[in-house]
Amino acid sequence: MGIWREKVKSEYEIMLMERINRIDGFTYDDIKTVDKYPLEIAQRVLKELLKNACLATNYLPIELGRKKINEINKEWLKQNLVFVTEKCIDYSDEWEYRRLLELVVLTIPELKSEILEKGKKTGNEEIREVVTDFEGENIIEKLRVNSKCSDAVSVEKK
Repeated sequence: MGIWREKVKSEYEIMLMERINRIDGFTYDDIKTVDKYPLEIAQRVLKELLKNACLATNYLPIELGRKKINEINKEWLKQNLVFVTEKCIDYSDEWEYRRLLELVVLTIPELKSEILEKGKKTGNEEIREVVTDFEGENIIEKLRVNSKCSDAVSVEKK
């Protein structure tokens, strides 16, 4: 009798897979090549991943969303992330905005300034506090030390 060593997917990953697989002509296993799909479909996939990474209140789906977003071509992300976030992230919500900045700093730090500028434009005092937190130079090190999600994303550029 052999022992099967299949990777067991968490309940959160199964739910994400189901949502992604409902997007026209896309399968969860293709996330690494999402940039090769028609733009509308690719952006819908990114939107679902962003909802996991920024709207969830449990760290397991946040980690999963970050991990999957980190698999996407960085040049494509640079061109599409901000546009897609404007469709699904509430820049005046402290939780969502902070998770978005964590994601950006860990995966696409080149977009940090643009995301910070969007936060500065809100009248929300909590958001301005988040902006102040992320304006520092050593924010990546702080995230590694303080974040429960620090192991979820490699900050190395692919």
